[in-house]
Amino acid sequence: MNVNEVLERFRKAEYHYPDVIWHDIRSTKLKPKLTAELVNITGEKFKALLLSNLFLPKSVSQQTADVIVLGNDFNEVKLKLFDLFLGVGDFKQRLQTVFDLEGFGPCLVSQLLAAVNNEEYTIYHENVVNGIEDFLTHVVDWQLVELNVKTAEHYIDFNDLCKSIKTNFGFRTLGELHEFFWHGHSSGWNFII
Repeated sequence: MNVNEVLERFRKAEYHYPDVIWHDIRSTKLKPKLTAELVNITGEKFKALLLSNLFLPKSVSQQTADVIVLGNDFNEVKLKLFDLFLGVGDFKQRLQTVFDLEGFGPCLVSQLLAAVNNEEYTIYHENVVNGIEDFLTHVVDWQLVELNVKTAEHYIDFNDLCKSIKTNFGFRTLGELHEFFWHGHSSGWNFII
């Protein structure tokens, strides 16, 4: 089946636009909290933010939020996030320092990046990876990109792959790409039928 045809069927699915709009709204709401307002945020408010509807459901548990705030020096967390979002040094190193913090896995870190710059970064999630593996099997066969993201370098490669897919297949945004592969895998690609 033609990729453009599949993408158009996805765009007609009832869940498409609300979920894609969520990506835009969350960025509008989260970006100031993660940049200008971050300096004044308390650990408790940061936990509440992580547990809010501005993050993928069930991607941050109460336990993970506690680990992030209590398992790290929270001022260090804020400094490393500031450096990640606003720093000027090597991006891979800045990203890895956040990955190295307690509780900051690739799904959470990528959600933070996508919130601050949703045109440049996509959210890493197992369902998206599974969707890519389902739909673009040759990408997996090439073994050029580690899809089991554990490091900053893996995430950068994954994000570059997603940007290439976006460009080559005509996705409007990285958020739409995320939702296409997420829902495609989760629904067994039922919008293709």
